Amino acid sequence: LAVIAVAAATWVAAFLLIILVRRKIRTSLPGGPVVSDHRIWLRAGLPVMLIDGAFLLMTSTDIILMAVFTDDATVGTYSAAARLVGLVAFVHQGLTWASGHHFSALHVAGDSAGLAGYATRMTRWTFLPSLAAAIVMAAAAPLLLMLFGKGFEDGASITAILLIGLLMRAAVGPAEQLLVMTDNQLACAYAYAWAFVVNAVLCLALIPAYGAHGAAVSTSIAYGAASLIIAREVKLRLGFDIHILAIVRASRRKPVHA
Repeated sequence: LAVIAVAAATWVAAFLLIILVRRKIRTSLPGGPVVSDHRIWLRAGLPVMLIDGAFLLMTSTDIILMAVFTDDATVGTYSAAARLVGLVAFVHQGLTWASGHHFSALHVAGDSAGLAGYATRMTRWTFLPSLAAAIVMAAAAPLLLMLFGKGFEDGASITAILLIGLLMRAAVGPAEQLLVMTDNQLACAYAYAWAFVVNAVLCLALIPAYGAHGAAVSTSIAYGAASLIIAREVKLRLGFDIHILAIVRASRRKPVHA
């Protein structure tokens, strides 16, 4: 029943989105002939599908391998901790989707300086609220985990480790969306593919010995690896730094005018 409910919610949301988009198009664009070029859609859409697929693999590897090497209680505690971390991830996800059309507009206009400035601001706006939310969540984790049932409060340390990984991802802000909106989708897919490999190897090495904590460490390191690769791709392809540490260092180097 839970699977049916999730599937139904997905389809309802998709149909509502189609209705809203078509209504907006009718009021914003003049009528005329419709021409579709499926090759363009496939060339743009397939890398995005690869990104989602690689990210899904990366974030599911820990649970799958834990089910192989640990007991159901440990998997349940880990899953509860991961759900709490998912609440903090809403900050990153919301700003990512809100920034996409701005990245696209600045890129199409050829405004490289504006794109760099907006991207660095979005990194700050993503990382600082994520950091604040992570601190609050880490402090409240024992109480929140008790809502799942007796014994789940043992997952507080797992929550803290996973929050570190989330902050590593937030450290590059909406860089994934930046790469996608500047026609660098394959670079983002490449980053998450490598992160999946890192997560799988580390999970195989650490879960048998350290259980849920080993899975949490593996996932956090994978997030960090993906963020570093994505930041490197942004630097190589767009010419500016987007990692929060690079942004802070650059702001400290700026001269102070009297």
